[in-house]
Amino acid sequence: RGYGLSFMTTFHEPEWASQPCRVATLEIYTPDGQVEKLPVDSKSYYTLGRAADQVDIVLNDTSCSRVHAAIVHHRDGRLFLIDLQSTHGTQLDRRAVQPNKPT
Repeated sequence: RGYGLSFMTTFHEPEWASQPCRVATLEIYTPDGQVEKLPVDSKSYYTLGRAADQVDIVLNDTSCSRVHAAIVHHRDGRLFLIDLQSTHGTQLDRRAVQPNKPT
């Protein structure tokens, strides 16, 4: 059984995804020490990466893939991060996230 993903940069919403039931904010730390806070609570998932024409949240860093990861709201209220087979990987709390595995 898959996690709602297909080949490389194409992301398909998992069957367990749902509209958010709580407020959620993504904090992006820039190299110059700034923190950008973005709401991620108006739809069931958000994609992140460098390709502005393919993702919801653009990350302007060369370590990010064009379509790097997704944040997905679970129907039970949890949030999941999914690495979309990015070139340099994804970390959560300084630990590597396995590609295509909701964490």
